[in-house]
Amino acid sequence: MVSLFVRLNPQIPFSAIPTFRPHGSQTTPAYYQPPSVSLEAHGNGTALVQVSVSFNVETEPSQPAFNLTAEVVQDSLHSIVVKTCARYLYAYYHGPGMAVVEIDVPTGFEADLESRFSDISLSRKSEIKDQKTVVLYYDEINPNIETCCFVEMLRSDLVANVKPSSVRVYDYYEPERFKALRFYQSSILKDSSFSDICVNCGC
Repeated sequence: MVSLFVRLNPQIPFSAIPTFRPHGSQTTPAYYQPPSVSLEAHGNGTALVQVSVSFNVETEPSQPAFNLTAEVVQDSLHSIVVKTCARYLYAYYHGPGMAVVEIDVPTGFEADLESRFSDISLSRKSEIKDQKTVVLYYDEINPNIETCCFVEMLRSDLVANVKPSSVRVYDYYEPERFKALRFYQSSILKDSSFSDICVNCGC
């Protein structure tokens, strides 16, 4: 019989996985994303260990309340500029009110709201949440004219093959009822390899 022990954090001791029956299986759930997974095995026999990761994926609402666009207007291996425009759809517009635009930053990048390529002047307030999301607060997004912004993002880590990032707009007071979602992706970063972004790494 094989006894297995798992550790999900270097700062805590190993814990035993419940003894499993021959040809059976046991699971040890982790309700957070551990920084590492370490295993120890004792005894005689063979055991198969599998680590599975699941996560939620955002999807565009079937009936968005805003016309929302998000595009990369300038990109290189080390920086991108994203343009986002939002306009309330007439069918859902219920008068002036605060709205919020959230722009997720691609993995390996950080937003620079002070850059000369960034323009968030139409927003009332701005912040960067958890270094991952640019949050812009607007007094109003109306149906007659697009409300746009530009945000530059600079490389902070060596991450290749960058995946799409999302942009959300929603009504501040009724976020679940009035919202829209779009995705953007740099074609240069999408096809980048590690040797492209780190030419001196010896790859």
